[in-house]
Amino acid sequence: MEKLVEKIKELKKVIAALIELMLELSTLIAVIKMVIDSIF
Repeated sequence: MEKLVEKIKELKKVIAALIELMLELSTLIAVIKMVIDSIF
């Protein structure tokens, strides 16, 4: 039972990290789109 709790905690950390990464990526994509729009 203890090991399951540990694994769930690890999973939550991984998911949180992935969500952060996705947010950063979407921000980056938005910035790139703005730059492209201003150039063309």
